[in-house]
Amino acid sequence: MTQNLSDWLQNGPLLLDGGWGTQLQLRGLDVGVHPDLWNLSNPEKVREVAQAYVEAGSDIILTNTFGSTRFTLGRHGSENQVEAINRAGVQISLDAAAGKAKVFASMGPTGMMLMAGNVTEDELYAAFKEQAKAIASAVFAGEGAAGIVVETMSDPTEACLAVKAAKTTGLPVAACMVFDSGKAKDRTMMGTTPEQAVEQLVAAGADIVGSNCGQGIDGFIPICRRMRAVTDKPIWMKANAGSAAAAAHHRSLFGQCELKCPKNKEQTMPTLTLDLPDSMQKFVEFRAAELGIANPEEYLLKLICEEEERLVGEYYMREIQKGLDSGPPEPLDEAFWEELRQRSKQRRATKNQTESPVWC
Repeated sequence: MTQNLSDWLQNGPLLLDGGWGTQLQLRGLDVGVHPDLWNLSNPEKVREVAQAYVEAGSDIILTNTFGSTRFTLGRHGSENQVEAINRAGVQISLDAAAGKAKVFASMGPTGMMLMAGNVTEDELYAAFKEQAKAIASAVFAGEGAAGIVVETMSDPTEACLAVKAAKTTGLPVAACMVFDSGKAKDRTMMGTTPEQAVEQLVAAGADIVGSNCGQGIDGFIPICRRMRAVTDKPIWMKANAGSAAAAAHHRSLFGQCELKCPKNKEQTMPTLTLDLPDSMQKFVEFRAAELGIANPEEYLLKLICEEEERLVGEYYMREIQKGLDSGPPEPLDEAFWEELRQRSKQRRATKNQTESPVWC
């Protein structure tokens, strides 16, 4: 690890950025379009995401290169643009960081399955090394990436191949697995535990180990503790902002909030601490007393819960209305269900052939 980064880490925890795919969708990325292609076709939109995270206070931001190996780009007819897309992705984030944040270049899974026999370890390593080389060659205003993060990995073998390839650049390498399987959601899809992941990633050369994606903040706390118990390496934790939910136009939204509104009278309200101007404090106290609510905090929580229920209700009413306005009703006979089954099979087959890995 470089001396500068080591010194920086000694000042305490560093704040990472958030999701990129969802942010690009908010800026117009259509479903099915590979986000990394925007590094060349819509660099200003990609820069907006990076800039927003810098302005929000991130100490480290990533790059829009999560799916930029030749395997992933090849699914979108761009396997010959590995160098251009990776270099542009790093340069965009460096430009946005403007020295206020470090840039770690993202390397995600290829979507190829070693256990399926459709790719060899040598082929995966070569693809990751090609991407890492392009990342390391990118420079903006005399600066390059501060490191590489191998992220959202489920197969420890693929993760270790990516780490070894990234280490050939001489840059610090963080390696993160996805723990979203098992009864306690403390296993990767391949059954790897946090302890096993740390052992394998460190042996492959990772300077930083951790986890990203897969579940919300609550689930990351025990994973972080278990990783810390078996290594003195820096820990990289990047949870989802809650659980993904489909929104309008097939976008993905994530929601994470410590506030859990009671569902019945036996449940108690969580605590909430706010500093309010005197005039507003008096109004809240007056309204709480007028409604017979125990304290101002509980009154504010009540308002939040009511607003949450209202928004959910409005969403479902809109969806119901869309269904009513979509055309004449169809009979739910055997022919209808058979057609639905066939469409579902076709979608699954298409997805298995063409879909790139999920990005967070």
